[in-house]
Amino acid sequence: MDRNLPEVTVQTENDFADLALSLVSFERSADGMVHVQALGQYQGQIVGFGASLGAEWEPQLLESSDITLYWGQASIYSLGSISDGFVSLLNAVYGLGLSVHSMREHTKCLAVGLRSDPRELPSRPISMKLMFEHDEEERYAECYLNIDVEGQRVEFNEKDQDYRVPLLQCLSGVP
Repeated sequence: MDRNLPEVTVQTENDFADLALSLVSFERSADGMVHVQALGQYQGQIVGFGASLGAEWEPQLLESSDITLYWGQASIYSLGSISDGFVSLLNAVYGLGLSVHSMREHTKCLAVGLRSDPRELPSRPISMKLMFEHDEEERYAECYLNIDVEGQRVEFNEKDQDYRVPLLQCLSGVP
C-alpha cells in the first residue's frame, strides 16, 4: 500500500464534517458500472472505501426549473482494514464514540446525481446524494459523494448532523 498518499482532508465548518480522499482507482466494467476507490492517510494510518455506481440513471427534470436530477443505484464497499479505519475516522470526526470497528462488506443505497449525470464519469466531476434506506425510519441516513476523476479526488460530505449515528450504523452494520 502506498505510504505516500496525501492526508485525508477533514473540514469541519458550521458543525458539518466533510472528508476528501485521493481517488486511487477508477474502472468502468463491461456492464457499464463504475467502481472507484478512495484512500488517504489519517494519523499515520491508511483509510478509505470503495464505491460502485450503477450503469442506469433515470433523468428527472424538476418542474419550473432547468435542473435535472439523475436517479440510480450505488453502494459503498469495504476494502478490508482500510475501510474499518475509515468508519473509525468518521466515528471520531463526528464525535460519537460508538462501538464501531469494521465496515460492512457492501452497503447499498439509492443515489441521485445533483445537476450531474454519473454516466459522464470520467470526463467531468459528479456530485451525488446517497440515501441509505432502512426498514426502521430512525436508521435512514444521507450523505454526499463527489467524484472528480481528473482531479483525483473523492469527497464524502455530511448532509445533516442528525444522520451521523444512522450513517455509521448503515456502514458498519452495528445495531
